[in-house]
Amino acid sequence: MESPTPPRLSLVRDGLAVALLIAAVIARWWQLGDPTADPDYFFHLAVARQTAEHGLMWTFPQLAGTGFDIKFVDKEFLFHALLGAIWRLGGEQAVVTAVLPTLLVATVLALYAAARTAVSSGVACLAVLLVSVASDWFVFRMMLLRPHVLAVLCVALLLLALQRRGRALAFASAAAFSLAYHALYIPGRVLVVFALFTQGDRALRNACLAGRAGLVVGLVANPYFPGTVEQMIDHMRVGLDAGPHHHHAPAHL
Repeated sequence: MESPTPPRLSLVRDGLAVALLIAAVIARWWQLGDPTADPDYFFHLAVARQTAEHGLMWTFPQLAGTGFDIKFVDKEFLFHALLGAIWRLGGEQAVVTAVLPTLLVATVLALYAAARTAVSSGVACLAVLLVSVASDWFVFRMMLLRPHVLAVLCVALLLLALQRRGRALAFASAAAFSLAYHALYIPGRVLVVFALFTQGDRALRNACLAGRAGLVVGLVANPYFPGTVEQMIDHMRVGLDAGPHHHHAPAHL
């Protein structure tokens, strides 16, 4: 029978794994380039500035002809509120240099903590490196100044909460997702999968229930509700109407 790892040694191993993950994230960040190459970058910066200067925005006059100049519904409210708060503290430079690296590091560490509940520090570190930091696609997507970066962190925290049977964290992470991003089916599916294993596990069942409650509370708590729901339905309708055949590149490309 294998003897348990002494607490101090386990702590050292976790510390080394965390240090390695942070170093890997920083290295990959510098390797992959400039997040300002994304055209949406400037839109979200503009919303951050307007939020910092004026608070909640009900119209966006600068975007004449888009409909936002008549009615602006922010389905990504929490993301823009976060950017606005950082803007007030340090201006555009603080948003550009602090928000995305911090969210990426936090996401990777949350994934590590979730994996660590089931496997050793070495296996957890290797798994997170392979599925996140080693993936050009993942790191590039997390370098874009878009609300999905906060949503990914919320999902990672939800996974951690369910693994640890934490009701408060499950509720908070699910509510934050609802306030930050429109694709509620993503945490919804996570909760459905975990709910399949709740028989005989009351703590997990309660954590799943807390997560579901968080999704609903976050949805309703958004100051732009119910306009956010209307936008979600419109997005789903457009996606279903487009179909997969619209996503192929033209033959001449």
